Amino acid sequence: MNMNKLENWNGVTRGLYRYVIAAGACYEILVTHWDKDTDILSANCVLYVTGTWYSDSGSYFEREELLRGPMAACLQKAFEDFNENVDEDGWVKGSDRLPDKSGNYAVRYKGVESRDDFTVNGMHWQNVGDLHKPGEVEWRPDSYKELGL
Repeated sequence: MNMNKLENWNGVTRGLYRYVIAAGACYEILVTHWDKDTDILSANCVLYVTGTWYSDSGSYFEREELLRGPMAACLQKAFEDFNENVDEDGWVKGSDRLPDKSGNYAVRYKGVESRDDFTVNGMHWQNVGDLHKPGEVEWRPDSYKELGL
């Protein structure tokens, strides 16, 4: 993921940038002060990870502050935070790291690799894992294929 460059983030509104990382989860950078005569990478910002998270007791929304500092530092922190949750082979795991679009993906569950369909609407894998714990399934973002192909 090339999230350490601002041009890859979506400008939501003046001073708010978003980078979607999974269904219902994203990083947000809020610009708190920017002297427009300077590079935006030096602007004062706050980095958040925001989303709907899942636990055994249900789901909840949270916006967690990760860093206050210049835009450049926030971009780097988002990149580092995301990569802490991806293993060296590119497999992603965790309920806060589910796919952000429905599709067919390479999956690994209890050590067995295969392919499976993920639906954003239902927030679950079709054939592998526990319906109530989709975060137990590992998946590869680079393996995406459209459903039905």
